[in-house]
Amino acid sequence: MQRSLSFAGGPMLSFVVRAHDGDWSTPSDRATYGLRIRRNRDGRRGEVVGGPRKLGGQGPAREQVADMTGTDAGTADFVDASAPGLGRADVIFVFGSTLPDAATPAEQALRSGLAPLIVLTGGPNRRNPVHVESEEHARALLARGITSDRMIIERGSRTSVENVAFARPLIEERLGRVRTVIAVVKWWQRRQLHLLAAGLPSVERIYAATWNPPARADGRPYNRSTWASSADRPRIESEYRYLKKLLSGGELPQLDRTAAGWTRPEQD
Repeated sequence: MQRSLSFAGGPMLSFVVRAHDGDWSTPSDRATYGLRIRRNRDGRRGEVVGGPRKLGGQGPAREQVADMTGTDAGTADFVDASAPGLGRADVIFVFGSTLPDAATPAEQALRSGLAPLIVLTGGPNRRNPVHVESEEHARALLARGITSDRMIIERGSRTSVENVAFARPLIEERLGRVRTVIAVVKWWQRRQLHLLAAGLPSVERIYAATWNPPARADGRPYNRSTWASSADRPRIESEYRYLKKLLSGGELPQLDRTAAGWTRPEQD
Protein backbone atom coordinates (compact mmCIF):
# COMPACT_ATOMS: atom_id res chain seq x y z
CA MET A 1 0.00 0.00 0.00
CA GLN A 2 1.12 3.55 -0.62
CA ARG A 3 1.88 5.92 2.25
CA SER A 4 2.68 9.60 2.10
CA LEU A 5 4.53 12.01 4.34
CA SER A 6 2.96 15.43 4.35
CA PHE A 7 4.62 18.75 5.06
CA ALA A 8 3.24 22.24 5.14
CA GLY A 9 2.07 23.13 1.68
CA GLY A 10 0.90 19.73 0.47
CA PRO A 11 1.77 16.06 0.08
CA MET A 12 5.43 15.26 0.16
CA LEU A 13 7.09 11.91 -0.18
CA SER A 14 5.67 8.51 -0.88
CA PHE A 15 6.92 5.16 0.24
CA VAL A 16 5.57 1.67 0.00
CA VAL A 17 4.54 -0.67 2.77
CA ARG A 18 5.19 -4.06 1.17
CA ALA A 19 2.43 -6.05 2.76
CA HIS A 20 -1.10 -6.96 1.80
CA ASP A 21 -3.85 -7.68 4.29
CA GLY A 22 -6.62 -8.90 2.01
CA ASP A 23 -7.47 -11.66 -0.44
CA TRP A 24 -4.98 -11.91 -3.32
CA SER A 25 -7.72 -13.16 -5.60
CA THR A 26 -9.61 -9.86 -6.00
CA PRO A 27 -9.51 -8.30 -9.48
CA SER A 28 -7.55 -5.25 -8.30
CA ASP A 29 -4.93 -7.43 -6.64
CA ARG A 30 -4.53 -9.58 -9.70
CA ALA A 31 -4.02 -6.51 -11.86
CA THR A 32 -1.49 -5.01 -9.45
CA TYR A 33 0.46 -8.13 -8.57
CA GLY A 34 0.37 -9.95 -11.92
CA LEU A 35 -1.70 -12.86 -10.66
CA ARG A 36 -4.27 -14.91 -12.54
CA ILE A 37 -7.07 -17.32 -11.76
CA ARG A 38 -6.65 -20.97 -12.75
CA ARG A 39 -10.06 -22.38 -13.65
CA ASN A 40 -11.13 -25.97 -13.20
CA ARG A 41 -12.16 -28.13 -16.14
CA ASP A 42 -15.83 -27.47 -15.44
CA GLY A 43 -15.16 -23.74 -15.86
CA ARG A 44 -15.57 -22.88 -12.21
CA ARG A 45 -13.13 -20.54 -10.50
CA GLY A 46 -10.09 -22.36 -9.15
CA GLU A 47 -6.97 -21.29 -7.31
CA VAL A 48 -4.93 -18.12 -7.69
CA VAL A 49 -1.60 -18.79 -9.38
CA GLY A 50 1.46 -16.71 -10.14
CA GLY A 51 1.85 -15.41 -6.59
CA PRO A 52 0.62 -15.81 -3.00
CA ARG A 53 -3.02 -16.66 -2.33
CA LYS A 54 -3.19 -14.94 1.02
CA LEU A 55 -0.52 -13.76 3.37
CA GLY A 56 0.07 -16.47 5.88
CA GLY A 57 -1.36 -19.02 3.40
CA GLN A 58 0.44 -21.25 0.93
CA GLY A 59 1.97 -18.52 -1.18
CA PRO A 60 5.27 -16.70 -0.51
CA ALA A 61 5.65 -15.01 2.86
CA ARG A 62 5.46 -11.23 3.23
CA GLU A 63 9.18 -10.72 2.99
CA GLN A 64 9.33 -12.83 -0.17
CA VAL A 65 6.82 -10.77 -2.14
CA ALA A 66 9.53 -8.33 -3.14
CA ASP A 67 11.40 -11.16 -4.89
CA MET A 68 8.61 -12.06 -7.31
CA THR A 69 10.66 -10.92 -10.29
CA GLY A 70 8.96 -11.55 -13.60
CA THR A 71 5.64 -10.30 -12.23
CA ASP A 72 4.38 -6.74 -12.18
CA ALA A 73 4.98 -6.66 -8.42
CA GLY A 74 8.54 -7.87 -8.79
CA THR A 75 9.30 -5.37 -11.51
CA ALA A 76 7.87 -2.43 -9.56
CA ASP A 77 9.62 -3.42 -6.35
CA PHE A 78 12.98 -3.74 -8.07
CA VAL A 79 12.93 -0.31 -9.74
CA ASP A 80 11.20 1.46 -6.85
CA ALA A 81 13.43 4.18 -5.36
CA SER A 82 11.35 4.70 -2.24
CA ALA A 83 12.51 3.63 1.19
CA PRO A 84 11.08 4.23 4.66
CA GLY A 85 12.37 7.16 6.61
CA LEU A 86 13.47 10.65 5.71
CA GLY A 87 16.11 12.43 7.73
CA ARG A 88 18.40 15.41 7.72
CA ALA A 89 20.91 15.57 4.90
CA ASP A 90 23.77 17.71 3.69
CA VAL A 91 22.03 18.55 0.43
CA ILE A 92 18.95 17.91 -1.72
CA PHE A 93 19.88 16.60 -5.17
CA VAL A 94 17.39 17.03 -8.05
CA PHE A 95 18.07 14.92 -11.14
CA GLY A 96 17.37 16.61 -14.45
CA SER A 97 13.85 16.41 -15.84
CA THR A 98 11.74 18.31 -18.35
CA LEU A 99 8.83 18.13 -15.91
CA PRO A 100 8.31 20.83 -13.26
CA ASP A 101 7.07 18.30 -10.68
CA ALA A 102 10.55 17.64 -9.27
CA ALA A 103 10.68 21.15 -7.81
CA THR A 104 7.87 20.41 -5.35
CA PRO A 105 9.47 17.69 -3.17
CA ALA A 106 12.75 19.64 -3.25
CA GLU A 107 11.03 22.79 -2.02
CA GLN A 108 9.14 20.96 0.71
CA ALA A 109 12.24 19.15 1.98
CA LEU A 110 14.09 22.47 2.13
CA ARG A 111 11.25 24.26 3.94
CA SER A 112 11.04 21.38 6.40
CA GLY A 113 14.64 22.05 7.40
CA LEU A 114 15.92 18.70 6.18
CA ALA A 115 18.82 20.22 4.21
CA PRO A 116 20.26 23.70 3.66
CA LEU A 117 20.70 23.61 -0.13
CA ILE A 118 19.11 22.26 -3.30
CA VAL A 119 21.30 21.05 -6.16
CA LEU A 120 19.53 21.45 -9.51
CA THR A 121 20.97 19.54 -12.46
CA GLY A 122 20.33 19.21 -16.17
CA GLY A 123 21.35 21.15 -19.24
CA PRO A 124 19.53 21.54 -22.58
CA ASN A 125 16.99 18.77 -22.98
CA ARG A 126 17.68 16.34 -25.83
CA ARG A 127 14.17 16.64 -27.24
CA ASN A 128 13.85 20.38 -26.62
CA PRO A 129 17.30 22.06 -26.53
CA VAL A 130 15.96 25.49 -25.58
CA HIS A 131 14.68 23.96 -22.34
CA VAL A 132 17.51 23.97 -19.77
CA GLU A 133 16.18 21.65 -17.12
CA SER A 134 17.98 23.03 -14.06
CA GLU A 135 17.10 26.61 -14.97
CA GLU A 136 13.43 25.72 -15.34
CA HIS A 137 13.42 24.16 -11.88
CA ALA A 138 15.29 27.18 -10.50
CA ARG A 139 12.66 29.52 -11.93
CA ALA A 140 9.90 27.44 -10.38
CA LEU A 141 11.59 27.59 -6.97
CA LEU A 142 12.27 31.32 -7.23
CA ALA A 143 8.59 31.87 -8.01
CA ARG A 144 7.75 30.03 -4.78
CA GLY A 145 10.02 32.19 -2.69
CA ILE A 146 13.16 30.03 -2.52
CA THR A 147 16.13 32.39 -2.85
CA SER A 148 19.02 31.76 -5.23
CA ASP A 149 21.54 31.43 -2.40
CA ARG A 150 19.78 28.19 -1.41
CA MET A 151 20.49 26.65 -4.82
CA ILE A 152 23.45 25.15 -6.62
CA ILE A 153 22.70 25.08 -10.35
CA GLU A 154 24.47 22.79 -12.82
CA ARG A 155 23.60 23.69 -16.42
CA GLY A 156 25.65 21.47 -18.73
CA SER A 157 24.72 17.82 -18.16
CA ARG A 158 22.67 15.78 -20.61
CA THR A 159 22.43 12.41 -18.85
CA SER A 160 21.86 11.17 -15.31
CA VAL A 161 25.53 10.17 -15.06
CA GLU A 162 26.53 13.70 -16.06
CA ASN A 163 24.00 15.18 -13.60
CA VAL A 164 26.14 13.74 -10.82
CA ALA A 165 29.57 14.15 -12.41
CA PHE A 166 29.09 17.80 -13.39
CA ALA A 167 27.44 18.73 -10.07
CA ARG A 168 30.10 17.12 -7.89
CA PRO A 169 32.74 19.90 -8.15
CA LEU A 170 30.04 22.53 -7.53
CA ILE A 171 28.86 20.68 -4.43
CA GLU A 172 32.35 20.13 -3.05
CA GLU A 173 33.34 23.73 -3.70
CA ARG A 174 30.39 24.88 -1.61
CA LEU A 175 30.08 22.16 1.01
CA GLY A 176 33.11 19.92 0.82
CA ARG A 177 32.45 16.20 0.82
CA VAL A 178 28.86 15.28 1.60
CA ARG A 179 27.79 12.16 3.45
CA THR A 180 24.00 12.26 3.32
CA VAL A 181 21.81 13.27 0.37
CA ILE A 182 18.09 13.56 -0.31
CA ALA A 183 17.65 12.50 -3.95
CA VAL A 184 14.60 13.78 -5.82
CA VAL A 185 13.62 11.16 -8.40
CA LYS A 186 10.62 9.59 -10.11
CA TRP A 187 9.35 6.67 -8.06
CA TRP A 188 10.77 4.10 -10.48
CA GLN A 189 14.23 5.69 -10.76
CA ARG A 190 16.13 3.58 -8.26
CA ARG A 191 19.01 3.52 -10.75
CA GLN A 192 19.60 7.22 -10.09
CA LEU A 193 20.35 6.44 -6.44
CA HIS A 194 23.07 4.01 -7.48
CA LEU A 195 24.45 6.57 -9.93
CA LEU A 196 24.58 9.08 -7.09
CA ALA A 197 26.47 6.61 -4.90
CA ALA A 198 28.89 5.92 -7.75
CA GLY A 199 29.51 9.57 -8.56
CA LEU A 200 29.73 10.83 -4.98
CA PRO A 201 31.87 8.22 -3.22
CA SER A 202 31.77 10.11 0.08
CA VAL A 203 28.00 9.59 0.37
CA GLU A 204 26.99 7.04 2.99
CA ARG A 205 23.21 7.43 3.06
CA ILE A 206 20.65 8.45 0.45
CA TYR A 207 17.07 9.35 1.23
CA ALA A 208 14.64 9.23 -1.70
CA ALA A 209 12.05 11.94 -2.28
CA THR A 210 9.95 10.29 -4.97
CA TRP A 211 7.31 11.81 -7.20
CA ASN A 212 4.79 10.37 -9.63
CA PRO A 213 5.25 11.43 -13.27
CA PRO A 214 2.67 11.50 -16.05
CA ALA A 215 3.21 9.02 -18.86
CA ARG A 216 5.41 10.37 -21.63
CA ALA A 217 3.15 9.22 -24.48
CA ASP A 218 -0.26 10.45 -23.31
CA GLY A 219 0.39 12.64 -20.25
CA ARG A 220 -1.85 10.58 -18.01
CA PRO A 221 -0.76 10.34 -14.37
CA TYR A 222 0.08 7.02 -12.77
CA ASN A 223 1.81 5.72 -9.67
CA ARG A 224 3.34 2.55 -8.30
CA SER A 225 -0.07 0.90 -8.05
CA THR A 226 -1.25 1.78 -11.57
CA TRP A 227 1.94 1.75 -13.66
CA ALA A 228 1.20 -1.61 -15.29
CA SER A 229 -1.78 -0.15 -17.16
CA SER A 230 -0.03 3.12 -18.07
CA ALA A 231 1.61 4.08 -21.35
CA ASP A 232 4.93 4.14 -19.47
CA ARG A 233 4.85 0.41 -18.81
CA PRO A 234 7.42 -0.38 -21.57
CA ARG A 235 9.78 2.26 -20.13
CA ILE A 236 9.57 0.79 -16.65
CA GLU A 237 10.02 -2.76 -17.86
CA SER A 238 13.04 -1.63 -19.86
CA GLU A 239 14.40 0.13 -16.78
CA TYR A 240 13.98 -3.07 -14.78
CA ARG A 241 16.05 -5.06 -17.28
CA TYR A 242 18.72 -2.38 -17.55
CA LEU A 243 19.15 -1.86 -13.82
CA LYS A 244 19.25 -5.60 -13.21
CA LYS A 245 22.02 -5.90 -15.82
CA LEU A 246 24.06 -3.04 -14.33
CA LEU A 247 23.82 -4.36 -10.78
CA SER A 248 24.44 -8.00 -11.61
CA GLY A 249 27.46 -7.01 -13.71
CA GLY A 250 28.93 -4.86 -10.95
CA GLU A 251 28.72 -1.71 -13.07
CA LEU A 252 26.97 0.18 -10.27
CA PRO A 253 27.59 0.00 -6.51
CA GLN A 254 25.17 -1.99 -4.42
CA LEU A 255 22.83 -0.20 -2.00
CA ASP A 256 20.65 -1.62 0.74
CA ARG A 257 17.11 -0.37 1.32
CA THR A 258 16.88 0.22 5.08
CA ALA A 259 14.47 1.69 7.60
CA ALA A 260 16.29 5.00 7.11
CA GLY A 261 16.95 5.42 3.42
CA TRP A 262 19.49 3.62 1.23
CA THR A 263 22.97 2.79 2.50
CA ARG A 264 26.07 1.05 1.21
CA PRO A 265 26.36 -2.58 2.33
CA GLU A 266 28.42 -3.11 5.45
CA GLN A 267 31.87 -4.52 4.73
CA ASP A 268 32.95 -7.64 6.59
